[in-house]
Amino acid sequence: MASVYDSPPSRLLQALSGMQRLQVELRSVQHQMSCREFVATSAGGAVVARVNGLIGLTDLRINRAAVSDAALSQEILSAIRKASTAATAAHSELLAPIHRELAELQRTALSLGV
Repeated sequence: MASVYDSPPSRLLQALSGMQRLQVELRSVQHQMSCREFVATSAGGAVVARVNGLIGLTDLRINRAAVSDAALSQEILSAIRKASTAATAAHSELLAPIHRELAELQRTALSLGV
């Protein structure tokens, strides 16, 4: 015999509760990421880029004596890309459990015909 907790209305309420929990977790991840900083260098440390967890450039330091004019733009882009890639990887790592739970909630909603 099926439990009252397995009925479609109960499962729908559980899914909605799960969605609310995910919203809280997403806000937490966003806050955590906004407080983090990722630093990367290029040109042997002559270019230093700092990016926050929301992938916003917060600082760029350049030792002009150590970088030629011809290489400057490439070295700047390289440092920013490295810092942004690190931020993106950290963001993905924090979001992985939320993605898994969201997929489970989606399966529940589909099984209920929602």
